[in-house]
Amino acid sequence: MNDIPTGVRPMMSVKQVLELVPVSKTSLRRWMRQGAFPKPRKLGENRIMWYRDEIEGWQKALSDDPIEQARWSK
Repeated sequence: MNDIPTGVRPMMSVKQVLELVPVSKTSLRRWMRQGAFPKPRKLGENRIMWYRDEIEGWQKALSDDPIEQARWSK
């Protein structure tokens, strides 16, 4: 059963994102600077979070892109 209220967009911490996207924090930061990764939301002085649906959409876009598929299949 899903305990998340309707209309609420679940968010993910850096740790949770890195569990889904197995890269280093350095690579994640670089992708963010380059605009190649969804933009995080700043929730406090030292806290950033991502909407889970945006991370999942980014992953789906990668899997649907034949150029990306060719790059990673080498």
